[in-house]
Amino acid sequence: MFTIKCIETAKAKKSAGYSLIELATVMIIVGLLIAPMAAAYNSYQKKLAFEVTDDNIALVSTAMGAYRALNGRYPCPASLTADRESPDYGREGDCSITTVAAGSCADGVCVKNSARSIAGVPIRVRVGAIPFRHLNVSEDTAYDAYGQRLTYVLTEDLGDKDRFKMDGGGIGIVDTQIPPVSILGSAGTENTAHFLILSHGANGKGAYLKTGTLRDVCGPVAESFENLNCQDESQPPIYRQAPYSTAQGLNYNDDTISYFVRGEVTPWLVNKDDRADIYLKDLSVDAKVGIDTSGGVALNDKAKINSIARARTELKTTELCDQAGNNCTYAGLIAGDDPKMECPSGQYMVAIGHNQSECKPEVFEKCETGKVVKEITAQGNIVCGNPPVPPVPPKDCASKTVSLCSTNHTLPARPHGDSYTITAGASRTQTFQCNDGTWTSKSTSGVCTCTERTETRNQSCGDGYSGTIGQSRTYQCPQGVWTPWATTAGGNTCVCTPGSQQRTLSCPAEYTGVGEKQQRDWVCNAAGTSGTLGNWYTVVPANCSCSNKTENRSFNCTGGLSGTYSETRTFTCSNNKWSAWSQSSNNCTCVPKNDETRTQPCPSGYTGNIYQTRKFTCTSSSGTWGDWTETSRDCKVVPVPVCTWEATGSGLDQTVKRGSRVGDQCTCGASGPCHEVVGAGLYYNYNSCSCQ
Repeated sequence: MFTIKCIETAKAKKSAGYSLIELATVMIIVGLLIAPMAAAYNSYQKKLAFEVTDDNIALVSTAMGAYRALNGRYPCPASLTADRESPDYGREGDCSITTVAAGSCADGVCVKNSARSIAGVPIRVRVGAIPFRHLNVSEDTAYDAYGQRLTYVLTEDLGDKDRFKMDGGGIGIVDTQIPPVSILGSAGTENTAHFLILSHGANGKGAYLKTGTLRDVCGPVAESFENLNCQDESQPPIYRQAPYSTAQGLNYNDDTISYFVRGEVTPWLVNKDDRADIYLKDLSVDAKVGIDTSGGVALNDKAKINSIARARTELKTTELCDQAGNNCTYAGLIAGDDPKMECPSGQYMVAIGHNQSECKPEVFEKCETGKVVKEITAQGNIVCGNPPVPPVPPKDCASKTVSLCSTNHTLPARPHGDSYTITAGASRTQTFQCNDGTWTSKSTSGVCTCTERTETRNQSCGDGYSGTIGQSRTYQCPQGVWTPWATTAGGNTCVCTPGSQQRTLSCPAEYTGVGEKQQRDWVCNAAGTSGTLGNWYTVVPANCSCSNKTENRSFNCTGGLSGTYSETRTFTCSNNKWSAWSQSSNNCTCVPKNDETRTQPCPSGYTGNIYQTRKFTCTSSSGTWGDWTETSRDCKVVPVPVCTWEATGSGLDQTVKRGSRVGDQCTCGASGPCHEVVGAGLYYNYNSCSCQ
């Protein structure tokens, strides 16, 4: 038996290096320090993703409102599948074209039937991408933080200016109750959102990537809360707003949605500069607002205006009167083409009164000496003010001394806009420009001092290779720039190293268990200079199983009906397919409604209104509105206009004589000169009149 003793001196211990125990202790300490830092960084990345996604959705929602205010409609959705090189990428479709049938998709846009109907016809809803080119927002804003296109859902009529109505929304938003309950309200308001913007979250189920391809398919609606937001074209446009949760099962939701619902919108606006000045946004027929000219008698479905009336589109009234209802003027004199609004040759209109224009031979206004006309008021008065101050010409620059590369240089005197360049040092140049009497630096390049030197580095050969690539570059003078990195002679020591990769596939949807385990090999050539990656092959077969299942869902009744109805579908393992949803129960009943009334204008040639009503009839499971029937009317014939002549001149000279038949009915035809013989055929009286 031999015994070997090791005598450890101080010198020997110092040169022996670290033991395995010491290295392990250091690695444990480093791991304890890195673990909380990695967790904190992961939380920071998640928080940043939420903020970027929320900010983008908020920016797009704001842009939608600005677009509607400017164009009278929302932009139509763009294609979800258009490639980034396609001319359709980021551009809106045409919501006025409705050839795509509901329940189908075309060119990356799907059309659905809303659960809400108007007059028995379902509202159409489009699903596509954000048309960022028309919203004037950046491309990145149309994506969430996970590189996925934001989904844009729009009520189709609200993308067409001619069909736009504030109460025409058709999108539903529900909560997490079972069965779900509308967040928007009830009794006809549960499916009234105008538009919705949706991010499908980190898992990307139902989201489209920048390439226009689907990232991941949707799961069953009953599997998790977010799956209601991952719809095909056959489902009604009803979406769920749920709290963020990564808990697996029904509560899972990483989607973010934003939507717009019309509230009560008043037709009145307050002038921001004068709070006492209230005016109307719209005086069209749909607004049901008019001007009371009847001297204080209330009008049905109308509103009296005791201040200033303005309209952005049309102002409709028969007469314009004072507050007492007197001194009325037919609105047609102002809005129409009436010869009464014309003045004789050489005269000018200065006012309108008593249903005709007032003319004068000349209108002469001038400003005092030293003043000029600034504007003309609505009353025809001029407003004078000081003449505009002529612009001050820009100043020239005087000579100036500047320091460049520790040396003084002189900028010579130059006119405004001129430039001057100074060169100094190894290669430094600086250009100055004269800007309204001040020399400013415009551009610089080069360096004051330059020393040639060389740098080296080693680069990795990449996956599948061992060794390094040696590179070098040189700092050139006098330019003061680096040459590109170049491989040094003999610096490439890369050698191909054989290896392999493995992966485990997931079981198909609706299956449980562990998917197939696969492997592919990295094979080097004989010289070891390159390699190829082989195909995937099975290492461990899949162990997946399937069982038939059934899903149920419930909906609130729509179309004026109360109650709920249910649908069911089944998954069959033999054909690996879900059946279509079919109705399993129907508890919808009709809700009685009060009679409706409306006011229609009288026929052409009459003033006043026709008042109508209609009734709602309930059956066992549906309801219908009857036809409109007249209850009363107050139509009056529009008075026949008369030709009124105003006498001028003495009547002694036929060239200036004007006859006077005030109040007589016009007998001269449609328009033109009127005349009659005066006395024993001595001469004619002339004037102009018109018959409307």
